Amino acid sequence: MFYPKENDNPIKRSSFRYASVDFLIEKDGTPVFMEVNDNTLAPYYVELKSKLAGAIERKKPKLENVNSEHLFKFLNIFRSVSQELPKKSIAILCKRKDQPLAIEKEIRYLIKLFQKQGYYSEMYIPSDCEIRNNRLYIPKEAYYPDIIFRRNFSFPSEKIEQVVINDLDVRLITGNKYNTHRVINKYLNMSGQSFRQPETYLAANSKELLHIIQMFHSRGQDCITKPNTSYGGEGFGVFLQNKDNSFEYKQQMQIIEKHFKNHEEYLVQEKVDAALFDSNDGKQYCFDLRIMVYNGVFAGIEGRRSSNPLSKGRQAANSLVTNINSGGMDLLVMQGTEEIVPYSSQTLLTQDEKSSISFDIDSNILILNTKLFNKLKYSAEAIVKAVDEAIYFEDYTAKSERNGCKV
Repeated sequence: MFYPKENDNPIKRSSFRYASVDFLIEKDGTPVFMEVNDNTLAPYYVELKSKLAGAIERKKPKLENVNSEHLFKFLNIFRSVSQELPKKSIAILCKRKDQPLAIEKEIRYLIKLFQKQGYYSEMYIPSDCEIRNNRLYIPKEAYYPDIIFRRNFSFPSEKIEQVVINDLDVRLITGNKYNTHRVINKYLNMSGQSFRQPETYLAANSKELLHIIQMFHSRGQDCITKPNTSYGGEGFGVFLQNKDNSFEYKQQMQIIEKHFKNHEEYLVQEKVDAALFDSNDGKQYCFDLRIMVYNGVFAGIEGRRSSNPLSKGRQAANSLVTNINSGGMDLLVMQGTEEIVPYSSQTLLTQDEKSSISFDIDSNILILNTKLFNKLKYSAEAIVKAVDEAIYFEDYTAKSERNGCKV
């Protein structure tokens, strides 16, 4: 066995500085880990919601703003890697110029935020850049940025000398949902379990996928399907047991077949009996929580609910998707000091408060008790640490094998 040297400790060499971890909550208050992301919208929207939460906190002292330190911790990602740099410049790398409005707002916000902190910052796309002597160079401005903030899924694809947040090593794990599941499953087997994962299988073709679905149904369980490497709710399906839904099966299988034709694998997971969010419209919605973890430390929480209320009919799949780009709605999340129930909702946002922000948000607030809040916080930190270590050892193993070392 070949071991890394002490000064190569994976905890010290963090690749995963900017992370978000998604959870469902079971009805008994148990967090269920769903996926971890390395490239999510957050700062602009979290800060707007943090201002709303701060106003409510002043009116309701028993409620606490879970995002009160978010901005400081976000900026600390960049401060922690720029202290010894002679210059301080940040290149924000995006996929294309014509961004969706939600992304455009965040990019403009980030540029202004960095400039206020004394950084020179601009947005670039791959065609604006060159790789020279293992460094990213901006020809039209004739400079090498000190820090690269990667807001795309594939560039720069090669190793460069500048600090990259997050570099593409991260996607060895986070770009593959099943890889992530295996990494976290290994962690759960070695540690105390304050959260769990859904039972998960990987299917390489339609025959395997249908076999796994039938296995779940034979045990009296519903299941969901989703592409192994896609994001944003694309290709998501729900397969309910003992339902006359042959039309939905056929429709969903047609979508799945398109992914298989593109050589993409599919996950089949148990459908979690998750907690529901009581909206102010009197209906119940599926929701999830996105825990922000910066430099390995909890930084804040994003809440999201589905666009459609819970359904077991033809809208079953749509009623489970919370992704904002697929029609989901933002939730304001706060911590409550009362310990009676793990979670609850209250109508606390006024129409004027809702109108003060530039996106839709439910009038009801999701309130987490201290026990559930701490479970989510420490579980998310542990997940990011486990992924970071897996990234490090995969990269270290590859380097060692190239250098002729036995691993």
